[in-house]
Amino acid sequence: MAVTFQKFENEHMSFYSRLSVVYDRLFPGSENQVQFLRPLLKGRVLDVGAGTGTLMQKLAPGLDHIDGLESSPDMLEQAHFKLQETPNARMTLGDMRDLKGLFSGPYDSIYCVGNTLVHLDGPEEIRGFLKQTLDLLRPGGTLILQTVNYDRVLKEEVRTLPLLQREKISFQRKYAPLGDRIVFIGTLTQNGQLVGEETTLLYPLTFEELKKWLIQTGYTDLKFHGDFDQRPFEPEGPALIAVARKPWASHINFDQITGQVGR
Repeated sequence: MAVTFQKFENEHMSFYSRLSVVYDRLFPGSENQVQFLRPLLKGRVLDVGAGTGTLMQKLAPGLDHIDGLESSPDMLEQAHFKLQETPNARMTLGDMRDLKGLFSGPYDSIYCVGNTLVHLDGPEEIRGFLKQTLDLLRPGGTLILQTVNYDRVLKEEVRTLPLLQREKISFQRKYAPLGDRIVFIGTLTQNGQLVGEETTLLYPLTFEELKKWLIQTGYTDLKFHGDFDQRPFEPEGPALIAVARKPWASHINFDQITGQVGR
């Protein structure tokens, strides 16, 4: 099928408006990702950072309902079109820092993949997000998170990610350190000509930080992987994937338990 890029001719379009036109070609979705997530999802599910809805569309069969949250109006428009024949899927435009203001829950599963989590502004916002997911999950519910492995990025001083190229479209991704943050520079080109460039400040979340904050939030039964093939997490691996559960007994008097143990 021929691809047209006439929308790129509008010089006033934002970077993400331009990216949304070719997003599905640059990020077609991984079957390994689907196979990893499917056994962990049931009932009512929330996708945080749903993009153009590709993953929701693939995961919706077999679920009671799946909500998707996206902050880009252009991505949301693509998702609405894609999901119009998926009756148990619903997209919402909004900010992931306001999960409880946008969704009422309870959910059986919540996932946030595609390096979305590190767009939050540092430890306080990440911990706040984790607390909101815990509140929105049913007891026994599952949280799945996936980011780039920033342990490797920091240790090996990674500055460039693999070039994404589909037909005549290229997406170059670079990192530049800035204090305790990383500047992500995304450059979109067509036929070698610059289409758009965006810089975004990311928080390089490490394995130890994520593990600690999940435990502090109240999550249990933590499992960590290095990719969607379920290989164990390694500091040199490409990704950090966490699977955690909300305890069945969500209201525990730890002082009482400590006292009983001491008797």
